[in-house]
This record gives sequence, structure tokens and C-alpha cells, in this order.
Amino acid sequence: MRSIALSLIGVLVCGLLLIPKSHAQRGFDRAQQATVHISAYKEAGEEIVARASGFYVHPDGWILTNKHVVTDDGGHFHDVLITPTSETDQMDDACAYRVNADAILLAPNDQDLALLIPSSKLHRCDIPSYLTPKNVTLGTSEQVRVFGYPGIDIGGESLTVTHGKVAGRIESPGGRTLYLKIDANIGPGNSGGPVVDRNGELIGVATAISNIIHNSGLIQNLVGIIIPSSNVLDAFPELASVPSPLEVVAEENRVHPVDVSRSAWFSDAVQGFVDEGYIDPAELFRPGDRATRAEFISLIVDLLGGIENGPFIEASFDDVPTHSLYFNVFEEAAARGLLKGSGGCLGTHPCFAHPEAQINRAEAATLLLRAFALQELASAPQFADNQETAWYFQSIRAAASVCVLQGDASGRSRKTVRPGDNMNRAEMIVMLQRLHDDLAYPECVPGPRKRPIPSSPNAPARVDVPRTVRSGIRDEDTTPPCTASAWRCTIRSGCSRSTRTQTKTCELIDRECSNPQRAKPPTEVSCRPNSGAFGKMSEVIDYGESLLQTMGEQILDLPPAIAQQAIFIRNEYEAALADYQGLYDGMVKYRDFQSLYNDVIEQKERELEAIENRFFRIHGTQRPSVE
Repeated sequence: MRSIALSLIGVLVCGLLLIPKSHAQRGFDRAQQATVHISAYKEAGEEIVARASGFYVHPDGWILTNKHVVTDDGGHFHDVLITPTSETDQMDDACAYRVNADAILLAPNDQDLALLIPSSKLHRCDIPSYLTPKNVTLGTSEQVRVFGYPGIDIGGESLTVTHGKVAGRIESPGGRTLYLKIDANIGPGNSGGPVVDRNGELIGVATAISNIIHNSGLIQNLVGIIIPSSNVLDAFPELASVPSPLEVVAEENRVHPVDVSRSAWFSDAVQGFVDEGYIDPAELFRPGDRATRAEFISLIVDLLGGIENGPFIEASFDDVPTHSLYFNVFEEAAARGLLKGSGGCLGTHPCFAHPEAQINRAEAATLLLRAFALQELASAPQFADNQETAWYFQSIRAAASVCVLQGDASGRSRKTVRPGDNMNRAEMIVMLQRLHDDLAYPECVPGPRKRPIPSSPNAPARVDVPRTVRSGIRDEDTTPPCTASAWRCTIRSGCSRSTRTQTKTCELIDRECSNPQRAKPPTEVSCRPNSGAFGKMSEVIDYGESLLQTMGEQILDLPPAIAQQAIFIRNEYEAALADYQGLYDGMVKYRDFQSLYNDVIEQKERELEAIENRFFRIHGTQRPSVE
């Protein structure tokens, strides 16, 4: 009985090891890969004002987080540093990138959500994964997981995942669910992180912690507050058209010849050549058909980069004339030293290359040896049917040592490789796939230098199909929503002492993005009244930046001769303002900066005023009025 029990345990253990990842686990993996760390920076200086979380919600790298992470009490946007999560759950500093405040889109009203839409040029690494909001609201006791970066001390630089259940909901007077309460442990730094259900699908965004306090004053419990993903779709409806990663995979998997079964031993190899444009998935692949010399040579030439030695005028082979479909391919193969013609006839006539003849394994191995300089390894196997006196002996040995050709025992004591057997198209594709897998006999498993198949030089446009097209998103859905960068704003008033605000006007300058009014910056922003040097300098900088904009606009209307002088003065003003900004940054960082540099600050302010006066003395310019 003991041996039977042990055997059963062994079977169970082996079985568990062979179980593939579940749908839920794949969802959790996607959530881990999609989560990012966010460091928010003040407008002046490099002071970090918030550390929080966010996550990718679009294959182009859009990031969802909380509004309070990327703005301050006055409504000012912050620049942010995005640090993705590595495969080991650590902050991947090598892939970090800075996102300008202009790339931020805030949710309307009081919804604590923000969408970051950075330029794709900023991404230093590929987007590893993304999550899409699920239009549901979970009920009480449903299980959830929270992903994020709580804490700034030990452990704050690694991803944290906590488990819990939905503990209740917070509703508006009209009965709409505003927030869900969960009992999973979250803390400062979790803000903006994804919350997923038991299947790994996005159901909310972590946003706050709330205390449940007894009437005696004792804290009974801490609960997390999350924004339901249905509210995310209300705030950013464009996310509803983004397919989930599972839908993308399903759509991409349809790009496959119908006569190639998913379970076929050559399926992965065929898919690799489909992806890179060598095989048209809309046509039959015919895996069982015998491969011809023309088909094999064409693939080799394309893998080497295509036609590089042409144009070709005269035919080297009498059976591949200039009007032949394979003329350029065979001439390129001859120029590269891959083809020598029947009996080594290249350079004489008649000379034949037999393009439509079936190709056997020995011929294929020889072509691969010439094309890719295959090196015979010391571990090269011996085959009973590969005699040392055969013309193909070295080719077979080299191909077998890197597992491009693999023999079979066939009931004999020594393996055979069947060099004279013709290959079918499935064998041809697998052989070419193995070239890129960094294999070595006898293990024949992919090595560390495995490299991707290069894209076909003759591939149609579909080879690099954008993700949005592959995943079924319509072209009209792919237009990114407008962010603050779509507007150009100019401050029109000083800083009011009573309201601590100043007004500005904004002009739409990007009409290509969608829904610009939603991204229009507020026309009234908080400011520091002119009390003390710090507030005064802030106002001078705001005024100077607005003035630079005004100067640039007026220069466009000046005659060329006068415009040159105006441009020179504007550049001088811009340089002086940059110096003044540097002094302001010093005020922000160092407490005693003003006492040390007060004279320099005053001198720079007089210089700015003098340059401004010179500009507006130019005929045709007009000083802006300040309310």
C-alpha cells in the first residue's frame, strides 16, 4: 500500500508540473506586466511630490492612474517618471521614461482618474502588456487582487500584490456606484494601481484608504477604496474600443493557413514565417507537397536579405530564362555562390539549375552550408547512410550537428538521415526555422543566442500590421484623445491677492485628436500672490513665458528685414528668462539662496525689462495689455 501511495503522489506531482497556466493565472501575469511605478515631479525643480502606481490600458502605451497623482491642489499638472515592472517584479529603471505634463488627460467632474498619452517615441522598451476595463461592478464578497507599489522604504521598489474581497460600495444619491470598498491591504503608493477579479480581468483602480472608526474613537479597520472599471469607461469611452489582450491573441491566431492544424508538429514554424511575411496566410500552405528547388532557394535568398547584386540582365541558367518567375532569385543565388548549376556548369552553356525539381535532404543541407556557413560541431552525430566518400558528407554532418537535420533509428543500431529522400514543404519550413534556434546536437533545444526570423524583404504591407488593425479596432477609433498639449494657453492677468488665482485664454492648436473640449485646460488657475521674492519670481516667469509667445506671434507679421532684428531680441529675452528660471529653481531648492543672490535676481529682472522695452520699440509691435 505504501508503494502504491507513493506512486500516486508521484503521478500527482508530475501531473501538476505539466498543467499549463490557467486563464486566471495568465490574467494575473498580464496585470503584473502592465503595472508601472509613477514618480510625480513639481513644475519647478526635481522635487518628487508623489510616488504612486498606474498601468497600461492600451497597446500604444496609454497609462491610467489617479488624478490626484498627477495634479496638485491648484489643478497644476506634474511631469511624471514612468518605470515599468520587470519580469522579477522590480522597478525596471532601464525602461523608465519621462512624460511631460502636456500628455495628461483628466477625467471630467470629480472622478479621480487621469489618462497619460505619451508619444510612442518616449518608450524605451516594448509595452509588455496592458489591461482593458471590464464593464461590470462586482458584488460583495467577490475576490480581488490589487497590484501596485505601496511604501517608499524597504520594499517600495518592488511590486506588491494583495488579496481580498469586495466589502461594500459607496453610492451617489441617485444610486450610482461611485466606489467599491475592499478589505485587501493597500497603502500610500497603491494609488492608481489596477484591481483585478478572480479571472485576472480589470474591475477597478485603487484610489484611497478609509478608516472605519468606532464611536469611541478607535480605528476598527482599514478598507481600500477603488473606482469601478465601469466608471473608467464612462470617463474615457475610447477605452471601450480597445480589445482585451485575449481578443488580440485570438485575432492574431486567425492569421494562419487553413490547412495547417494548430496541433501539427510544424505549426509554430509556419506561424513564424507567416508573421514575417514569407507565407501568405490567405493561401493554402500545402504542407505535404514536395518542396521544389525554386521554393527552397527563394526562401534562402529572402532570409539573406533578398536581391542585393542585381539588376540582372542575362540568364546564367538555360532553364531559368529572364522572363521566369525565379530569374532574379536564381541569379542572386549564383552571385552569392550558392548555386553552381548541374555538374558545376555555371559560366558555360548549356547550364541547368532545375528549378521545378524536387529537392532532397542532401541538396538542402549543402545549400544551407553555403548560405549560412554552418560549422560542424565536435558533437556531430554519425549516420549509417552518410558515407565519408559521398559528395554531401560534410554538409550532412554540419547540418546535423546544429540539429537542422535530425536522423531516425528506423529499427537499426545506427541512426539514418536519408540524404536522398525528397523533403515536403513542412520539413522545409521546420529546417529553416531550426537555423535560427541556436541548436546543438545531442540536446537540440533552443540556446541563449536564439534569434528571430528576419522580416521578408518582399513582404506585403501586412507584415508590420499595426496592433490596432490586427486587433480589430476601426481606424476612426485609433485617433488618440486630445491632451493638454492640444491647447496653447496665455496668461492674461496677474495673481489676485484675494482669490489667489489668475486667468488665461487657451487656443486649440491640434485639430487632429479627438474630443478637444474635454482636454481644454481651466481658464482660471491657482497662483502664489506677489508676497515676497518667491511669489514675485513665479509671476515674472509666468509673464515672461506668455510674453515670449506674444513676441513670436507678432514676429510673423513683421517685414523680413525688421523680423530679423525682432528674432534676435526675442532670443536674447528667452536666454535671460532661462537664467532667471535657474535662479528661481535655486530659490526652490535652497533656503538661503535669496540672501546670497538677491542682487543677481534684481539685476536679471532689470535686464528682462530692458530687453522687453527694446522689442516693443520696434515698429509694428504692440505691447500686450495686462489686466
